Amino acid sequence: MAVKQTGVKDVAIAGGVSANSGLRQALLQMQHTIGCRIFIPQMQYCTDNAAMIAIAGYYKYLRNDFGKLSDVPYSRAGNGTIYQAQVPEIPPPASF
Repeated sequence: MAVKQTGVKDVAIAGGVSANSGLRQALLQMQHTIGCRIFIPQMQYCTDNAAMIAIAGYYKYLRNDFGKLSDVPYSRAGNGTIYQAQVPEIPPPASF
């Protein structure tokens, strides 16, 4: 387990996965056997961002704000580094 390998003493879960009752129970039971503290938010705060993404998409749709198939996704790491996906060139469709 990562806690034993790294020596981490505090573990927190969040987002939609933290609403999983089986995971919550397993982590709380494991904290005593592996010697770490587990932090889990109250259930009311255990939501995923699907609704936020959906409403953002809806408002972009209303503004006709669409991306192109050639747009490349990227993400930011916690240290500010920007990671950009390596997307292969998509050939144009064959004409008939």
